Amino acid sequence: MTLRDRWRRPRRPWHRGTSGQAKILVVEADESDGTFVELDSAGIIVTNVEADHLEYYGSFDKLEETFVRFVRNAAGPKVICIDDPGAAKLSAACASDDLITYGTRPGATWRIIEPLPTPVGISFSGLRTATIR
Repeated sequence: MTLRDRWRRPRRPWHRGTSGQAKILVVEADESDGTFVELDSAGIIVTNVEADHLEYYGSFDKLEETFVRFVRNAAGPKVICIDDPGAAKLSAACASDDLITYGTRPGATWRIIEPLPTPVGISFSGLRTATIR
C-alpha cells in the first residue's frame, strides 16, 4: 500500500476529505496564529470565542479584536451563536444587516426551542424572532 492509498483510505471516519467539483469550500478556521483573518470568506459561522491561544495574542482583548476583524471582513452572511458569552459579545460588536444570530437565548435571530436529546443527536424546533435582511 502506498502513502497515497493510505490517504484515500482513512482509518477514522472524521478524517475524510475529497476533492470534488463544487465551487465552495467549507473550512474550520483555526485562530491559533491569527491567519484565519486572511481567509477570503464568502460567509462565516462563529460558535464560540474563548480565551485560547493567548500565547500568540498576548491578551484576550487582542483575540477579540481579531475576531471582530474576521467577522467584518466576511463578504456574505455572518452567523454567530449567542449562547456563548464571548460570541454574544462579538455579535454586539459586529451588528449589521447581514448578521444572523442563533441559540437558545432570547434575542437570537433564530432561537432554538424545545431541545430534545435523542439516541442519535438533538432534535429541536427553530423560531425566527427577527427579520433577516
